[in-house]
Amino acid sequence: MKSIIRIILLSVFFVMITGCSSEETNEEIRQVTNVGIGDEYIDKLSEVLGELVEVEEESDNGSQEEETPLISYDVIDDELSNPILEVEDKKWEHYQQDIDKHTQLWQLFASIVPSKEREMVTGFYVFTDGVGNTLGAVEPRYENPEEWLLSLDIADSDNTKELIDTLIHEFGHLLFLNEEQVPFSEATFADLENDQVLERLKTNCLQYFTSYGCSAPESYINQFYQRFWVEIIEEWESLDVETNEEDLDHFFTNHEDEFVTDYAATHPSEDIAESWSYFVLSYKPENETVADEKISFFYQYPELVELRTTLLSNLYNVLTTVHE
Repeated sequence: MKSIIRIILLSVFFVMITGCSSEETNEEIRQVTNVGIGDEYIDKLSEVLGELVEVEEESDNGSQEEETPLISYDVIDDELSNPILEVEDKKWEHYQQDIDKHTQLWQLFASIVPSKEREMVTGFYVFTDGVGNTLGAVEPRYENPEEWLLSLDIADSDNTKELIDTLIHEFGHLLFLNEEQVPFSEATFADLENDQVLERLKTNCLQYFTSYGCSAPESYINQFYQRFWVEIIEEWESLDVETNEEDLDHFFTNHEDEFVTDYAATHPSEDIAESWSYFVLSYKPENETVADEKISFFYQYPELVELRTTLLSNLYNVLTTVHE
């Protein structure tokens, strides 16, 4: 706490000598304080879990299985309701019947992410595609794209650090692709599978065209795209980076210092979500690379710095309660 007080005093002195207004002074103090408090929570969390962000080489473990949906729930008043078995096969019964685990996974997400930031999540899916593959995903409900589904792989859920990183990553998608950031259009959503219509929609969009439509001019993802992707998008589009491993390796190798992970290079939406995870779970970098600049990108938004502190505080409270 002494370090936070020292930072605040230095911040006050700085704004005094630079002649900032009282409103600017308060905002500067609030920003510095939130960064410092967030960093202190990273210190505390590291004592519990070790380093929160670990750089790992991607590897093909050869165990990729077809994704199997196991059980789905509606989320009503923060509780899992109306369970539906998505497959009837004794092979999966032990996963489907582990209701306590399903509840635990949902409650971890709900405990970390403030309720007002996840109001769009109205469904929760438990699935598996084998160990070591996809851990989580979010997607809009087809019957109502303004609502979203969170899916988690129960077979991978015992690795606490990977689970936390995935939850922060998937929340990033919700944060950057929600209706305020990417205004919902029923006509647009209905035509996203039509290549000709999709191309016309992209052409008419003056901002970044996401997987779910045209982003708002001041949206986080459009600002991120304009700063970091405009100069490389033509090369990315000339390759099949999303599904072809060789193309991904080629593209990532050409721009290795521009991405926090190789997965970030697969798509602009994955890039901002991966960078967001690093922003939340690590300290502010020195901006020695473009990848560092992507992490620092979020610090220009006081509301995101405050949200980072809230997420880390909530995460620390959850983990210390579990370990007591």
